Amino acid sequence: MLAAAVVMKGGAEEQFNYTQIAAQAAQRMADSSQAVVQSAGAASAAASDAAGRAQEGRAVLHESAAALNNLSGEVTGAADAILQLGAETKQIATILDTIGAITEQTNLLALNAAIEAAHAGEQGRGFAIVAQQVRALSQQTGAATQEINALLHGFQQQVTVAVRAIGQGREQMCVTVAKTDLAVAALNDITAVVNRIDQLNGEIAQAAEQQRQVMNELNANVHSLSQLAKQNRQCAEHSQAHSQTLSRVAQQLQQLLDHFKVEPALSY
Repeated sequence: MLAAAVVMKGGAEEQFNYTQIAAQAAQRMADSSQAVVQSAGAASAAASDAAGRAQEGRAVLHESAAALNNLSGEVTGAADAILQLGAETKQIATILDTIGAITEQTNLLALNAAIEAAHAGEQGRGFAIVAQQVRALSQQTGAATQEINALLHGFQQQVTVAVRAIGQGREQMCVTVAKTDLAVAALNDITAVVNRIDQLNGEIAQAAEQQRQVMNELNANVHSLSQLAKQNRQCAEHSQAHSQTLSRVAQQLQQLLDHFKVEPALSY
């Protein structure tokens, strides 16, 4: 009986040790599940923040693209106006060429008139004076026309440079708008990916929370089992103690019985 009690105590002790190890493992798993829940929540918050920032960046890029498109339209209008101005300056140059030709003809006519007046002698003196004045005015007109032509030529060169610069600027703006559109598309893709990550983090957090609840239940059950194992161990210890007591009592009784042992009767 004592041997059985010793074996039972050993089994109860081993069972208690195993339940203690299981309880510690369950607690660690519950703590890990809680950490996963917190990490997934933090990751979800970070993903949401990133999605918000991407949305803000996309809005800014949309505004920039709209502003660039408007500016491109204004630049195009300015370029068209400058081209129109260049065409008008060409018309002015044509008119100035005509004026120059007329001035030259007038100068020649005045020169011929002065020569004829000189041949006429005293009668042509008044006409010669008028011819000289006409020739002087014609020369002044020719000089002014040449000066205007020089200014107009410089203006036309500046118009050409301005048109070229505006064209290059417009091309650069078109490139910038295209790059902005690509950036908006990239942000759209990033936002979609971040939203998917946020969704997955939410699913992970939900699954981890369910796992944490299950682990808490398991931990509670293991704790209850540990308490039962502890009680079994205590009962086994008590049983062993009682068995030892009974063993001592049995030994004492055996000794008493041996002391009062009756001798067998002799036969006659």
